[in-house]
Amino acid sequence: MLSERLMLLERVKKVFEEAGFAISMYCKIKSTCFDLVARKNRWLLFVKVLYNVDSLQQGHAKELKILSLIFSASPLVIGEKSGHTVLEDGVVYERYGIPVININSLINALIEGRFPLILAKRGGFFVKIDNKTLRSKRIRKNLSLGVLAEMIGVSRKTIYEYERGSMDATVETAHKLENLLNAKLTQPINVFSWKVEDVDLLETKDAENELKEIVCELLSELGFGVIPTFRSPFDAVAKTPEARIILLTGVGYPGERGIRKRIKIVKSVSQIIRKYAVFVLEGKRVSPNIDGVPILKTSELKRMEEPEELLSTIMKRQVIN
Repeated sequence: MLSERLMLLERVKKVFEEAGFAISMYCKIKSTCFDLVARKNRWLLFVKVLYNVDSLQQGHAKELKILSLIFSASPLVIGEKSGHTVLEDGVVYERYGIPVININSLINALIEGRFPLILAKRGGFFVKIDNKTLRSKRIRKNLSLGVLAEMIGVSRKTIYEYERGSMDATVETAHKLENLLNAKLTQPINVFSWKVEDVDLLETKDAENELKEIVCELLSELGFGVIPTFRSPFDAVAKTPEARIILLTGVGYPGERGIRKRIKIVKSVSQIIRKYAVFVLEGKRVSPNIDGVPILKTSELKRMEEPEELLSTIMKRQVIN
């Protein structure tokens, strides 16, 4: 019998597919920061599905945000509960700066084009104000900042911040403003275009194994900027200056348990994000290609001198199945 989380994940995958998104394989690997990647037109999403969103760990959230930054994507968590409280429809919650919605909000956004209007924060429910419309309607009605503030029961500075677009309004205040100015002021929250902010680089720590450390060093010597990952199906993201070449890089051994599955997942993810996948496997007998993913050995990396040389090898060994 499927767990509640896996049943929710199946529903999420079906909703994305019905909405015309291309989605990756489910990253069925222990302790990954995302479960699938979804793309449609300009939208690229790294999606994590949790039945109880309070189980999202800070380390997973951090890596999820960094991957979103690297690939110009948006992170998204989909869940059903926070503790014992059911997540409400049409409300965006936040965990570590990542938007969280329930399945019904996802359906409304994907299928019906109705994005949530309410943002849950400490202190209650808030909405985003259309600051330009607010200012134009206030001026048209010949109301000063102070007069309008007095009429709805907030400070003059609060109205000023609304008009600057630097402060969200409570649901109650937004309704008062809309009724008084006879205008629609609340803005939908497009969780598919969520901008990641205030994220540091991943913590510096030793690689889990010597091979990963060696591969990261070799890629760095080749001229790549290397970002090791610790909660993803791949082991590092390697990119050249100005991101001309970006590689999803896995490392391991041919006889390693689960290596074939991991290769298939990384290939699937790379196809959705439109970047190259490559694995460095160390062993006596290593195939140059597994399931369409180029395979190299560290000895080959050591002989290379330029990123383009590695890319050329990858393209030669890449097979489209």
